[in-house]
Amino acid sequence: MKNIIKINSGPNAEYPSKFDAIFIEDSLHEVMLLDNLLAKLFPALNCGWIQNAKILLELLKLDTLPKSKVMFLDIKMPDISGLECLEIIKSEYQNYRTPIVMLSSSEHAKDMQRAYELSCNGFLVKDANLADFREKMTMAIMYWTKMNTIK
Repeated sequence: MKNIIKINSGPNAEYPSKFDAIFIEDSLHEVMLLDNLLAKLFPALNCGWIQNAKILLELLKLDTLPKSKVMFLDIKMPDISGLECLEIIKSEYQNYRTPIVMLSSSEHAKDMQRAYELSCNGFLVKDANLADFREKMTMAIMYWTKMNTIK
């Protein structure tokens, strides 16, 4: 992968301490798609990838989660869904201040409503149309990594 570095937990895990964006996504296919998109549009963007919510929560518990300007959290993941993970983060890690944008392959109103009830910072639908998805992700990356940052 060109722009995205896999983040693992464990004593021998090595990765940068800071990223522009971190993606929590269980699908390697989706990560490869994101990596190709980001490499073309934002070649200097430094991104991390965590394969599931369980690893994310472990990194938070151990206080080893790298810092980032934004986290993109997939909703539909095995074991712990993105919504369950968001609920745990908001209830157990109140000092975690990185904006969390939910990613979903569907437009279920109940998922969106629940995500906002849990205080997510945004909600993006992963469109099947690649051009639409590219446009949405470009705007989201621009906003969260370039325009909405604390110096």
